[in-house]
Amino acid sequence: MKSIRTKFITLFIIVILLFTTLIILYSYQRIKENYTQTLTTDLKFLNICLIELLKPLLINNNIDSLKSKVNNLGEQTNTRITIIDTLGVVLADSKRDPKTMENHLHRQEIHDVLVKKKTISILRYSKTLQKEMLYVAMPINDINNNLIAVSRIAIFLSDIDNLNFIIFRDIIKITLFILFITIALIIIIASNITKPIKELTKASRKIALGDFDINIITKTNDEIRELGIYFNQMTYKLKKLFNELIAQKKSYTALISSIMEGILVINFKGEILLTNKAFNDIFNISGIEGKEYKEVLKINEIKEIIDEVILYKKIIKKEISFNNRTYLISSNLTKSNNEIIFIIYDFTDLSNINQLKKDFIVNVSHELRTPLTAIKGYIETIEDDVEGETLKYVEIIRKHTDRLINIVQDLLTLSELENATNTIQLSKTDINIILYNVTKLLEPKAKEKNIKLICQVEEGFPKVKIDPFKMEQVFINLIDNSIKYTSSGFVKVDIFQRDEFAYFEISDTGSGIPKEHHSRIFERFYTIDKSRSRKVGGTGLGLSIVKHIILLHNGEIYIDSNYTNGTKFVIKLPLKISNK
Repeated sequence: MKSIRTKFITLFIIVILLFTTLIILYSYQRIKENYTQTLTTDLKFLNICLIELLKPLLINNNIDSLKSKVNNLGEQTNTRITIIDTLGVVLADSKRDPKTMENHLHRQEIHDVLVKKKTISILRYSKTLQKEMLYVAMPINDINNNLIAVSRIAIFLSDIDNLNFIIFRDIIKITLFILFITIALIIIIASNITKPIKELTKASRKIALGDFDINIITKTNDEIRELGIYFNQMTYKLKKLFNELIAQKKSYTALISSIMEGILVINFKGEILLTNKAFNDIFNISGIEGKEYKEVLKINEIKEIIDEVILYKKIIKKEISFNNRTYLISSNLTKSNNEIIFIIYDFTDLSNINQLKKDFIVNVSHELRTPLTAIKGYIETIEDDVEGETLKYVEIIRKHTDRLINIVQDLLTLSELENATNTIQLSKTDINIILYNVTKLLEPKAKEKNIKLICQVEEGFPKVKIDPFKMEQVFINLIDNSIKYTSSGFVKVDIFQRDEFAYFEISDTGSGIPKEHHSRIFERFYTIDKSRSRKVGGTGLGLSIVKHIILLHNGEIYIDSNYTNGTKFVIKLPLKISNK
């Protein structure tokens, strides 16, 4: 690779050589033209003088004297002098015998003088002397101003060329001397300019290799000095930032390594960018950064989850089991969407505890259902035989027994829905039929509280594949809750389709649910006002049951936080999935 100094010098030398060559050629041409013009003028002046000397001899027709005079003058002036009459006959010539010369009537300069009667100068080849010559021909007039002859003076062009060559040689010598001085100056100037640039280049190379302990000192007092100052400032800031980044990287590395959960970071090409120790321990691998996840991960469930996230670019949370352990895999996309972060939680112990809780609840519920049913039967029998104050206590016992039975039944229903092997019975269902059955069941309760029950289904709403029994449970739970917690106004059901999703909205004009409770409202036994819940006979399990039914349909349920007139539950079901 050529250095900038070499390029700089080469470029200037080429430019100087180009301009020098043009100047030399132009100067030589101009000098040649000027010299020829000056010589022509001198020949004209000489010719005028000759005519004054030769005119008397011509007028007296003294040809011999004319020849002798022409020969003498030709030798003295080192020129060729030729006298031609008006008929083109050569009367005298300083270089040749006139008797042996051709008629010159058709020589261009002679013809032009005879025709135009004025001085003519021309460069042409001489047939007589077989050489290039410069001719100056002038008319010779008698005392009456009549043209009697033509006086022509000529010199050899080789003489002019020899003189021009000497001039050209001198120009070349001077030019070469100036060119040598100029190139030397260019080399010195280029060295002074490129030297600090070389130093900056070396310094930049060291910085690129990680060496920030470098300082540029420039002795010039121009922009390069200013560049060196800014370069030093930049180096100082880069060193500071680099050290901060190294410290941050060490901190992040230590932090990520200390996290108990497995961390995997990949890009959308499937290349692994980062893993931590916990991840490597879980999968018993190491040194996989830069490789594709399909090459190093052997668990098919993991690869399927990663494939889904890359394909659909969405956040996914899934539970998988392998090597007798249970893991929750959570994905997240970075803001730039160029990287995907997977966090793998080992919640085997927690899962076992939850399973124990579920088994305990199921077992207790089963064990309680039989004695509670028996108690309810005995209470109903006692109610027929008691009266007065005793009947009041019996009714209280029956009421709480019914509540216990409802809780047990809801627990069993919830346990059944949470069972991993649980399936739903899908069938293509007209939603209007479900709404009709639900409103028939709950309309009397709404009328008792003077609440208007409104159902609106968008025109053209399609039949959807759902589990009609479970979806009926959903509507009964949500509409019944709205009626319970609404003292006046309405309970409204809106059903419509947007894009590839079916929406079911259940809204009311009740007291509403504060926003701080929205995230926990679907937890089992979670109630906002326990005293009010007991008053209306709630078990705290209805919304948990609703959520699990919706999840079984691959949908989602949430509370519309922008609705301020009461409470609005929104159910979103994917039509493509539910219509399989």
